[in-house]
Amino acid sequence: VALKADTFGTLEALKREVSKQSTDTSLPAGRHGLPAVHLRIIHEGVGPITENDIKTASASSHVLIIGFNVKIERAASDLAEKLGITINSFDVIYKMSEWLSLEVARRVPKVTSEEIVGKAKVLKIFSTGKGRQVIGGEVLEGTIKKDLQAKLMRRGNDVGRCRIAELQKDRVVVGIVETGSQFGSLVKCDIDVAPGDVLEVVAIVER
Repeated sequence: VALKADTFGTLEALKREVSKQSTDTSLPAGRHGLPAVHLRIIHEGVGPITENDIKTASASSHVLIIGFNVKIERAASDLAEKLGITINSFDVIYKMSEWLSLEVARRVPKVTSEEIVGKAKVLKIFSTGKGRQVIGGEVLEGTIKKDLQAKLMRRGNDVGRCRIAELQKDRVVVGIVETGSQFGSLVKCDIDVAPGDVLEVVAIVER
């Protein structure tokens, strides 16, 4: 972060607000299990935001330039746009804090994880082909959705991966089947599915 303010007193107040946006960097993850975020002030001063401020700040990546009660010179604005540097000026502290919080959130690396969205028990095998089978099943919990991946569970063990290629309910092609419903499905799997197996359908969730 680069800071420019109208007075040294205001500059100190801005620095305190910026420090509040950092999460706990002593831990592997910050608040709410998200990656830790540390904001570092790389440049500061009193007066308008100039072209030289932009040049100085551009030496760092992911930089934000913040002004408070100061003007942004046209040359500075043009250079910031050319370099893809975010620059903004405020006259109310809390508005600056809100804006900075949103900008930080946009830049936090996203964490992806697999979440089980539904479980289905395989009741019957209708046909078998190379890498694909038509099965009948019942949704035990959650929902089963077309095109999602599923863990093939056999006696509690993860024995492979499948993809729900097609779904039918009451002989009608559908995109989703809910808890308690029986369905037919074309599944693509590296190993043969057997009656009694459980499909744990997973979705990739990004936070």
